[in-house]
Amino acid sequence: MIKVSVMYPNTPGARFDHKYYKDKHMPMVKSKMGDACTHYTVDRGLAGGAPGAPAIYVGMCHIFCNSMEAFQAGFGPHATEIMADLPNYTAFPGPVERSIPSNASRARRICRRCLSAQVVRASSGFTRVRPSGVSVCG
Repeated sequence: MIKVSVMYPNTPGARFDHKYYKDKHMPMVKSKMGDACTHYTVDRGLAGGAPGAPAIYVGMCHIFCNSMEAFQAGFGPHATEIMADLPNYTAFPGPVERSIPSNASRARRICRRCLSAQVVRASSGFTRVRPSGVSVCG
């Protein structure tokens, strides 16, 4: 299991339409990637680490795939179309990081906990999205 994260820095004057990103862009990404994307999450930054500090990132997404090859096969053919949607929610692309979650071997069990944690995270200002029709836990 790999995780591809796209982070949008919270810079002065940054425009980021969370509603569009959560409701339109990421479902479109999932639709284009098909089964290559097992699931994804969308986060909204609230605050930095110090009291009163602004969030480092205004928003971010995490796309989970079974392998880097699966990500490349799912994203690559649609990269131009996916990137063309960028102006609809922001004026700048965010940095991309590819990683292996430390709990990757337990991802199927953790998914159930993540899904039940959606309400907690949503009430704390973070938005976790499970695309409709996608079985995250297998």
